[in-house]
Amino acid sequence: MTIEEKDEKVLQAEERLKRAKSELHKAKLDAKAKARRELDHLKFTMGGIVVKYFPECSGFSELEMCRILGCAFKNPDVGNLIKRIVAERKYTGTQSSDHKREDDGTEA
Repeated sequence: MTIEEKDEKVLQAEERLKRAKSELHKAKLDAKAKARRELDHLKFTMGGIVVKYFPECSGFSELEMCRILGCAFKNPDVGNLIKRIVAERKYTGTQSSDHKREDDGTEA
């Protein structure tokens, strides 16, 4: 093998390495974008739920909502209700939106 053949192989290997790094970078960017889209969708959905079912909460600031929800989740009754809803979801394989709301009997 001559020096020129080695140089050619080295150049080809460097080019493959460069393409692989580029593909890796693109894959990482795509994964970050997908995660960001999923998070944005979740935020949009949760915001829609609050506006639709709890319109009186739209007047609260984010800090106030965090305080309210923090207190609610510390309440044993709320904790038991959440556990029961999660258990039902696992048992039936359905989302809680398929069931009637327990607090007032209306469809969720």
